[in-house]
Amino acid sequence: MAMITIGFILLGLVLPSHGQVYQPRDITNAEFLQYYISGAALSYQIDVKKCQPEPGRNNITLYSFSEDIDHGYVTVIKDAQWEMNFGVERQVNGQRLNLTGPAFRYTGFSLDNTGEAIIGFNDVNPVNNKNLAQAEIYCHMDQGDTSGLRIVATSPPGTALANFVQLQTAVNVGYSLYYAIDIYRCKPVVSTSDHQWIAGRLTGTRYDPDGNIVFTVQTTGLGFITVFNVKVKPDNSVTIKLYVYSKASKSSFENQDKNCTLGTQDTVRIFRQ
Repeated sequence: MAMITIGFILLGLVLPSHGQVYQPRDITNAEFLQYYISGAALSYQIDVKKCQPEPGRNNITLYSFSEDIDHGYVTVIKDAQWEMNFGVERQVNGQRLNLTGPAFRYTGFSLDNTGEAIIGFNDVNPVNNKNLAQAEIYCHMDQGDTSGLRIVATSPPGTALANFVQLQTAVNVGYSLYYAIDIYRCKPVVSTSDHQWIAGRLTGTRYDPDGNIVFTVQTTGLGFITVFNVKVKPDNSVTIKLYVYSKASKSSFENQDKNCTLGTQDTVRIFRQ
């Protein structure tokens, strides 16, 4: 699957009335992008028996599993091709790898507009970050009974918040919040034809001494994390300080400052459920 780095057309979303109880449902590959950047809670489910292993990269015993899709990024090229990537790191039993304590397992998930996904697994020694075991599988969605991948929407797309006042109300009431930030279109602009959205569940909001709403999100990669420190101001302007942290060198790099705008069709979009 070719790697691509994002634009899109946001289709009309039909939301259920407040009196209805939303029933989780499978969504198609064609629906994925609009759901992901519109505040829907998503998860993926893998049936390993219906996926293809990568020869020579499978010294981890794999079982069917599911995972929430959160804090990933999706890159869209000219409103057509797109690719979404996100990673999760957790502790696993390190005894089978001759460790006295747990190992860290990094699971990387990549899905593109063709419906093909690559899921990679790396078990790492947490002391020296050495890769001890790995596996990789290829799965497809939208192929009926032979699909190894399902994407499930456990909530509908959210209600977009138009301004700081609406965000402040949602925070104070305690709504579940989701964010989508178009890093490419925040200033300085990276591309005027493509987009790259960072999206996921928004937690840990707080007020700074000046009354701004601030929060931090991060994306996880193999051996590094990217941190976004976000500040939303009462005039709807948004500043983001981002950096990449390397676990191996224990240092940060690629420090950037981005200037964005909060709104329903702007570079920072926040949704409530």
